[in-house]
Amino acid sequence: MAGVWKARDLLLDRWEAVKRLQPHAAGDDAAADRFRREARAVAGLSHPNIVTVFDSGEDEDGPFIVFELVTGTTVDELIRRKGGLDPSTVADLVRQAASALDHAHESGIVHRDVKPANLLVDESGHLKLADFGIALTATPEATLTQPGSVVGTLAYLAPEVIAGGEATPASDIYSLGATAHEMVSGKPPFAPDNIPAMVEAIQSGRVVDLEGAPPEFAGPINRAMSTDPGDRPATAGEFAGQLIAGTTLVMAATPPSPPVEAAPSEPTRPIPVAAGPPTTPTTQRSPQGRKAILAAVAVVLLAITAFALFPDGAGPAVAGTTTTQPVNTTTSAPETTTTTAATTTTTTPTVAGVAEEIDIHLSELGPPDYKPKDVRNARDALQSL
Repeated sequence: MAGVWKARDLLLDRWEAVKRLQPHAAGDDAAADRFRREARAVAGLSHPNIVTVFDSGEDEDGPFIVFELVTGTTVDELIRRKGGLDPSTVADLVRQAASALDHAHESGIVHRDVKPANLLVDESGHLKLADFGIALTATPEATLTQPGSVVGTLAYLAPEVIAGGEATPASDIYSLGATAHEMVSGKPPFAPDNIPAMVEAIQSGRVVDLEGAPPEFAGPINRAMSTDPGDRPATAGEFAGQLIAGTTLVMAATPPSPPVEAAPSEPTRPIPVAAGPPTTPTTQRSPQGRKAILAAVAVVLLAITAFALFPDGAGPAVAGTTTTQPVNTTTSAPETTTTTAATTTTTTPTVAGVAEEIDIHLSELGPPDYKPKDVRNARDALQSL
């Protein structure tokens, strides 16, 4: 019903995306009203995971909406190219989409068409939820859909919507669950090749098996796709959190991994080093300061880890031990030399303590200060070590 054009804003000197009704729909008053409503709905949302509306208006060719231009691909295209996506990627993309949906729901807007094709992903892995053309708003007079009619994409529609019920935030959560199902399995959640059979499969909950998916994913996805809206997670964010719990993904929005050893409760603390005066805990960093943490932590803490593993370059150390070493001191005198035994105490950093320290610092790094994939790569390097 609409097409999107890449356009140059000559005044602001930037590329943008311009959405226009197709010629056959431009003369349809209902389509034009729905198109204008999309502009108003998205313009009222301000979220990093929702496409931004810059402008809207009408000219001799009909209404148009000017959006930010998202360069990259869609989740649908990613699935077509790669098949099933890896668990960390799925959890990350669902987390971002869920954050966008929760913001829309809190603003009284139900998307009604959550699917892989409406999730845009740029080159850095940042996701944007797009296409609010059939969104349902909290204002009754703004709803153009006739009672009993069904709008959306069948493979991702919740059973209650197919039955003619009103779409709710729970319906969007179902659609996000169906989208996650396809991300994991590489194929749509329902196999029937004709509409009546697909409708029956959706309403009865006969979802395609999640072959090859992590066992930890099956439960959350099946709950999100429950035929009973009351059995689904209360929010999209809750569903995303359940998926993240089944991966080793470290994100700013999730709590740090449980410590291996007892640790102070503050979020950041001094690196364990040789015994000495207490170190003042790190204060809150600016975004620019946090962005530099990864390089510094990787160099310094991995060096400490190497010392803990091979203190003398010859073999493994016993981490976390206190050692007493004899030290010979010589006292000069005119005719006698006295040798006495002294001791020095050193504390070797524990490997587990250093790993925990890196974990805590990595948990502070997240969008927009650091790209999720880079944090994952650092996490993988730590696990390999």
